[in-house]
Amino acid sequence: MISTEKSLKKTKRKHGKLPTERERKQDRENQKFKQKLRQKLLKFLTRIPIFMYLTDNREISLKKVILNVEPKLFEEVCGITVDDFETLCNAGIFNNREMNSSIFAFKRFEETSLQYASADKTLHQTVGGFDTIVSRDEFEAETDND
Repeated sequence: MISTEKSLKKTKRKHGKLPTERERKQDRENQKFKQKLRQKLLKFLTRIPIFMYLTDNREISLKKVILNVEPKLFEEVCGITVDDFETLCNAGIFNNREMNSSIFAFKRFEETSLQYASADKTLHQTVGGFDTIVSRDEFEAETDND
């Protein structure tokens, strides 16, 4: 067949139609990087609720808890390093508004179960989201709107 002839491939390569070996290698490396990134994200998203449940730090943002307060617990539970988490954050992978919304929803649900389990538990004056902190009043007002 004509399409498998070597001279035809060289001609196509010269005119930019076929990728060079270097370009193919770069594409493979990019695919491997993207796959690794997807795996880390999936691992993070499936295990972060467990981490939030295990930590007692509900009054500060989750980012600060991960980076400064309980990095070892985070690495143990989520299976990714704090450096990998920082890389994901710096790459803009997370939609902060959506993450805050999801974390506040989780904390509303969790708080209900915590109050049920121990009625004498004191509530903090602030509630932490992904990268923000809101007052107890704002948190409860948002709960009333749902």
